[in-house]
Amino acid sequence: MADLTEDPHLQTCPDFASTDFAGIRSDIVSAGTLIDPEAAEKLRSAWKTSNDAKKVVWDLQVQRDRDATDAIRQAREQEAEREIFYISPSLATI
Repeated sequence: MADLTEDPHLQTCPDFASTDFAGIRSDIVSAGTLIDPEAAEKLRSAWKTSNDAKKVVWDLQVQRDRDATDAIRQAREQEAEREIFYISPSLATI
């Protein structure tokens, strides 16, 4: 799976009861035994399930990136310490 580019914690569920989603609700109602409000609730529930899964992926992705940044920082600090304490062989005879 590709990395997420938007934080799902900041997303809000669409209003599936609005006229914007009347067509899809109508398709759901005509295909089964649901009435319009139930179709809107099914859509909301499906969106929430998907969004919750994305939140888990996002949190893992953020932690992975944080760990990688920490590892790079730590490696740079260790390299800087080695450079500070390294005595050039030519200076050791002085």
